[in-house]
Amino acid sequence: MQWYYKVLARRPYFVILAIAVLCCTCVIVSFTVRRWPDFSDPTLGFETRGTNIGKRLAAWRNLLQETGPKNSLVANPKDLHFGKGLYNTEADVYRTLQSHRKNRKNRKRKNKHKQKKGNTRKKSNSELMKILNKSSENARSKMKLQNTPNLNNLIVEENLNGNLQFGENYSAAELIIFSGISSNLTNEADFSYGRNMTFVDEDDHRERMQAKTNTWRLLQQATFPTSLNWHDDIVSIQGYFCDSPDKAYSHFVVKRIGPNATDSLFDLNSLLAMCQLQDQITQVHNYDEYCQRELIRNSCCRPWSLPNYVALLANKSSCFDITNVDVLLLQNLLLKCFEYYRDLKLSNDCDEVNKCYAPVECTRNNVVFNILHYLADQNFIRINDSDVHLKYAMIFVPVAHTTKILPLFHGWEKIDLSNELVQVVAMDLGLENELFNELLVTDAWLAALGGAFAMVCMWLYTGSIFVTLMTCVAVIFSLGLAYFIYTLVFEMSFFPYMNLLAVVIIIGDVFAGTAVITNYTLMITWLPASVSLMERLTYCDTRNKLQIHKLILMFNKSINRSCENLENCIIEAVINYAFLWFITFGTIGIVSIIIVLYKPGLKLPENSHFQLFVSNHPFEVYNSKLKYEFWFEKSISTYENFKLPLRFVWGIQATDDGDYTNPFDYGNLHYDNNFNISTKAAQSWLLEFCQNLKQQSFYQLTFGLFLPDCFVENLITLMDRMCVNSMDDVDASPCCNVSQFPYETEVFNFCLPRIIASLYATPRKYFVPGVAGPRFMASSNTILNINNSSTEDLSNYSFTNSSVMHASLPLVKVVVIEFESNFSYTTVYQDVKEFVNTVETWFRSEMQKAPPEMQGGWFISELKFYDVQDTLRYGTLIAIAVAMTASLVVLLVVTCNVLVSLYAVVTVVFTIFVTIAILVLFDWELNILESITVSTAIGLAVDFSLHYGIHYRLAPTCERLAATQFAMSRIIGPTAMAACTTGLAGGFMLFSNVLPYLQIGIFLVVVMTVSWLYATLFLMSLLKLFGPQYGFMQFAYPRLVRKNSKTNGLTFYERKPCNLTANEQLLTPCSSAIGDLVNSETHELDSLTSNTLIRTISSIECSQQNLPAEYEQIFSSNTLKPHSDVTVSRQSNVLKKICIQR
Repeated sequence: MQWYYKVLARRPYFVILAIAVLCCTCVIVSFTVRRWPDFSDPTLGFETRGTNIGKRLAAWRNLLQETGPKNSLVANPKDLHFGKGLYNTEADVYRTLQSHRKNRKNRKRKNKHKQKKGNTRKKSNSELMKILNKSSENARSKMKLQNTPNLNNLIVEENLNGNLQFGENYSAAELIIFSGISSNLTNEADFSYGRNMTFVDEDDHRERMQAKTNTWRLLQQATFPTSLNWHDDIVSIQGYFCDSPDKAYSHFVVKRIGPNATDSLFDLNSLLAMCQLQDQITQVHNYDEYCQRELIRNSCCRPWSLPNYVALLANKSSCFDITNVDVLLLQNLLLKCFEYYRDLKLSNDCDEVNKCYAPVECTRNNVVFNILHYLADQNFIRINDSDVHLKYAMIFVPVAHTTKILPLFHGWEKIDLSNELVQVVAMDLGLENELFNELLVTDAWLAALGGAFAMVCMWLYTGSIFVTLMTCVAVIFSLGLAYFIYTLVFEMSFFPYMNLLAVVIIIGDVFAGTAVITNYTLMITWLPASVSLMERLTYCDTRNKLQIHKLILMFNKSINRSCENLENCIIEAVINYAFLWFITFGTIGIVSIIIVLYKPGLKLPENSHFQLFVSNHPFEVYNSKLKYEFWFEKSISTYENFKLPLRFVWGIQATDDGDYTNPFDYGNLHYDNNFNISTKAAQSWLLEFCQNLKQQSFYQLTFGLFLPDCFVENLITLMDRMCVNSMDDVDASPCCNVSQFPYETEVFNFCLPRIIASLYATPRKYFVPGVAGPRFMASSNTILNINNSSTEDLSNYSFTNSSVMHASLPLVKVVVIEFESNFSYTTVYQDVKEFVNTVETWFRSEMQKAPPEMQGGWFISELKFYDVQDTLRYGTLIAIAVAMTASLVVLLVVTCNVLVSLYAVVTVVFTIFVTIAILVLFDWELNILESITVSTAIGLAVDFSLHYGIHYRLAPTCERLAATQFAMSRIIGPTAMAACTTGLAGGFMLFSNVLPYLQIGIFLVVVMTVSWLYATLFLMSLLKLFGPQYGFMQFAYPRLVRKNSKTNGLTFYERKPCNLTANEQLLTPCSSAIGDLVNSETHELDSLTSNTLIRTISSIECSQQNLPAEYEQIFSSNTLKPHSDVTVSRQSNVLKKICIQR
């Protein structure tokens, strides 16, 4: 490395310029070639990839995406021929329309006789047009459901002026022809296209369209009666609200506050206070730009709230006019109608569509339903209790629940949404992700403030503003270079927001690890060159320097004196009370292990909602605490009545070949080539499998005529029919009772598509398709059109040539069997684990009895969150074990002493468990962010212990007491400064509203404090009491190159010769810089390169050498003051004598 030292000393300008150009180029390229990171969905990527369940979930996802009329797999065999038929139909429509246009150009006025016939025909066509219009409407609605975008451009549209516009400028007659084609297209029984030859008279159609246009224009020009005064008269009940409350509107949760906070909200004073509160909400700036407006007055609609509904029933225009009688009137109405709401006899559309079995006063205007379902909490009224107690109330405002209202939220944020009685405690505006993206940027000033504080500490520590600025530039370059390597070298397209935490702590995942490597590279290239450049630019006039820096030096001198006193106190405390520190911190570590592993333990998350903000943020209060207090949220979001499905899949492999670092890439669907459901053994086993499953304890009995759970059962039922139907005299052979189960392979492949197609044609009242059933794929030469083939045609197929039969039928590539379990959906880890283990054990036993073609099946359910919990639990422990092993290896490699390495690892273990125990007592759950912080705690815990262990080994004496004093005097200052700067940088993050920033701040403060205390007090006490001395358990690396000079059996590390000159600012071991080294507090990384200054003593040398008594006395004194002038002078003289002697 001599050449590198010479380059840094002789050419610092070149090194700095080259590094600056390289880093700037990498930063510019990375931000111009690739897109900027997108954090619109902060939870993106929070899923498992590569686990057994994760692979099954990815395969199931790919199966659902590949199933559809336009995809490779279909559930309904008719969909295999839909695309081809649609293409022919469009061609037929185009030819028919072109022909009709040509005939219309040559059309001429007929004579009177023909006109009379035309009138007769016009009358019949007028009646026919009504029928065709009705069929056209039905066909159009069906086409929307079937997602046929190729036909959407032909649908009749109506503009705002009331004029009818026809897509592609087609005439009415052409559209009638198309309507007939569309109706035939959507007919499930017959897919024959283009046979409707109906047309309409052009003159009659033109007259009716003109009359409709004139009527609409008259209505537009009409004025309201003068007797209607909308400003003076009370509005009618039907026009009081613009609409009914809905989750699509923004809503606020109101709670009572003050001395009577436990009282009910449903009294006059509270309702009047809520009325005042809703005025505060609606009078905020820019509210008029986002609210929904009334059609007549063009003013913002009223909010949906309890005081407004009281005013509605009292026929009053303002909620400020309500009285106690009005409140009692509404209360009696709610008590009377509550039982109908509880028994599901009320709905939000009783007046429109559905018939509600309740009194008229309970269904009028849906007042009762809206209040109980949307505005009052679920415990507002209890069964057989005449008293009401309203704890939470909801206010819906006519503002869309969308990300576009972020400026409006900032307006609500600036005002105090409370008064003497009530307060808004939570809100749901649909802005969680949008606000999180904004706070990620706005709260970055806290991280910048922490960095500025660290730079100030570095400036005071080093006494050089130049070195401080160049270090700051090096950190910025390291982050930019890490982003370049992350995006362009590693080619990772997804950049999660968790990587932003590497700005606060440069440890952790791939990006943070890359940042550490780049930071280290710049610290050994950029920073030394900067220091060399600074020395060249520094004036040699000491007097001018002292005058310029007089105040700074005086300030540094006072700080150094205070630090020296503090360090001496700490060293004396460790030396004199080592056994007390060892017992105290050892006991705390053992108790922490019990807390983490036994009780209360590190809990897994039980809420699938990933928290983004602090707990008292109104968004988090709603999502975490108050969301399920209202019935409209419970009916949509909770899973009290949702049972975990039992899904068993055959035909595809449970693999995930996608990019695990890209949450959008789930790979491809891989088929199981050994799968074949058409064999007799497979049919029999699958039927037996379904029957055995129904006998299990986790099976939930379901009822229905044709259930899609196990298609083999439906196949047997429908195949057990008579071959000839007496009503239509059609022969269904061989798909009838002439075939016995298990069916021949040819019969099974021939009849299964027909049976499944008939099930999909069954009315939804009797058969509701699900995800279960077979999945078909068209063969390379499918010639059988199931939709248009009659039974007579199908019966003419010969079963003697099986190869032709297989080639002409759709292939069954996938089979899904789904049943409902009796296990309710839950997020409790232990409950779901028991369910999964039970089903997996039974399924594995069944698969052992399966034929070879059916042994590739696997089980899946709604287990995405469970898999995350399971991975967090075991993955975190594995990460800790791997990191601890890596730490032990690094310590062994660096210290070359087994005992020192083991002591350091024990310290690291206690540090980690104490840190986690503190977080457990803070009620942390092991979620995504917490798992990352636990893993990064290992890196921070190892850091300080590694430095203390290395300096213990670098001690020039072999006695444990002197080595302990030497290590503490050398490294206690740098470690304390590192802990202080990192901990305070995290302390600034405690003021953030973003939960990840807050948690990483808490983590940094805790782990820095615990790590420094354990490394300084526990590890050094352990080394003082039981540390190795005189080369005990010490090993050395074998020399690869032997020197000619004899060493008399002594082992030394390679060092510089003593005859080097210092003309290149390079120090030699025999120079006076050794005394300055002992006198100075060096950076924490100096010790890793200090072996050129202090020689490491081997075990043989330790046992044979006799150091001067003066040297032993200096480093073994209990009253040592490491930084006193006398001590430094004596240490320097002794070290010089030793160097000269050797």
